[in-house]
Order: sequence, then C-alpha cells, then structure tokens
Amino acid sequence: MPLAYGTVTAPEGMTTAIYNELILLFEADLINSGAERAKVEEGFKKLSYAIAAGVIKHVKLNMDISGIHVAGGTQTSDITGHVS
Repeated sequence: MPLAYGTVTAPEGMTTAIYNELILLFEADLINSGAERAKVEEGFKKLSYAIAAGVIKHVKLNMDISGIHVAGGTQTSDITGHVS
C-alpha cells in the first residue's frame, strides 16, 4: 500500500479517507444549502489534505524498518535501515 495523499485539488489515499470521515462525523451539523455547505466542504478538503500530508511526510522521514528478509532466485539478504 503506497503512502499517498494527492494534492489539495486532487486528493487521494489518506486525504480522501480523512475527508470522508469528517463528512460522516459532521453530516448532521452541516448546513444543507448550497454555498455555505460547499464552503464548509472545501474547508474539510483543505484540512484533510493538511493532516494527511503532514502524517505521511512525518512517517516517511522518520520510518525505520528492520528485520526484513528478502529472497529471490539464489540470493537472499537481510535489510535494516532508514527508509527514504
């Protein structure tokens, strides 16, 4: 599973998941009429992107993996280290 968040205007992955949860959580509180609801949903999109981008960037910068054993053909190796 790739750590994806897309962009503010084309969300994907974690951004979409966070946005969907915000809509579900606050659906009852949202104004159901046109412009005001659209404005709130746009704010949710930006907030979702900011959260997802921050989380994924942090994980990618700070993730260490150890204890991975890779085998293929006649070669095997153990991998330990920082993921970039």
